[in-house]
Amino acid sequence: MHIELAQSQSSRLNKPIVFLGAILVLVFFSYIAALNNDFVNWDDGPHLVDNLSVRSLSLENIKNIFKSTISKTYIPLTTLSWAVEYSFIKYNPFYYHLNNLLLHLANVALIFTLARQIGLSYLASGFASLLWGIHPMHVESVVWVTQRKDVLFTVFYLLGLNSYWRYLKKGRMALYFLTLVFGFLSILAKAMALSFPVVLVLCDYLYRRKKSLGLILEKVPFFCYVIPITWITLSANTNIMAVDQNFGQSILTFLWTFIFYLKKFAWPQWLGPAYTLPDPISLGNSAFLISVIGFVLLLGAIIVFRRKKLFIFSLFFYSVTIFPILRYE
Repeated sequence: MHIELAQSQSSRLNKPIVFLGAILVLVFFSYIAALNNDFVNWDDGPHLVDNLSVRSLSLENIKNIFKSTISKTYIPLTTLSWAVEYSFIKYNPFYYHLNNLLLHLANVALIFTLARQIGLSYLASGFASLLWGIHPMHVESVVWVTQRKDVLFTVFYLLGLNSYWRYLKKGRMALYFLTLVFGFLSILAKAMALSFPVVLVLCDYLYRRKKSLGLILEKVPFFCYVIPITWITLSANTNIMAVDQNFGQSILTFLWTFIFYLKKFAWPQWLGPAYTLPDPISLGNSAFLISVIGFVLLLGAIIVFRRKKLFIFSLFFYSVTIFPILRYE
């Protein structure tokens, strides 16, 4: 009987591993052609090929990496990852692409584990991780060496969220400190991770934590590194608000961008590394009118489904994480 019980437990443990393994294999072969890619002449130059800071791992050079920006972006951990690779493989594009893909596979696995921690079934978790893994919107992040910052910051972001969920369940301070460290590393990889502490608040909401002063105080250390890195990012982009738009046009641009990425997620057609803002910027332009209508419908959905915590969490998760890019220069 003990043998049968052990076999039953082993079967339950192996099932998700086999399931996730099959997903990872499918994602890997979806991207395997990218391993034959070369560098490209758009951003791979200043970020890697022509970037002298990746050619040394001396203490002085590492200090310089953490004190400088590349193309107005503060991505020291990403740059350091290239420097480590360069010390072994110089400029062999195969390994840079391979490492991007391996990081993407790690993200697929982390999506699966996070979905399970949130309470989704194996099937739902598998679908979420597979969708993440093969969705066309992620192709650029995986197959373009410059976009290492995307897959790298996401690894630490998801590690942080997984650690935080374990902290919520077990209450161990070691898991809290792990979350703090992973959040910091994520932001050092790419400033898009500045949303991390706000997403932790959303996790509190989904976990149904009781409101208290402690809930606020435990987020303070996260803002201790978010605020200075936000300042560094804005300082490197001093013209970020210097756009020839009035207030109404800025709102329309904001709403159009918000709906644009949802539309691309639902129907990933005509994807590219850059997109042109429709002209003119007015409600007379159907592109902006549809975006306003779409946003109003989402607000209505929030009211109608306000008791559906997973829906509210998902919508606000999207809103918070996409916020840093919700405008056009």
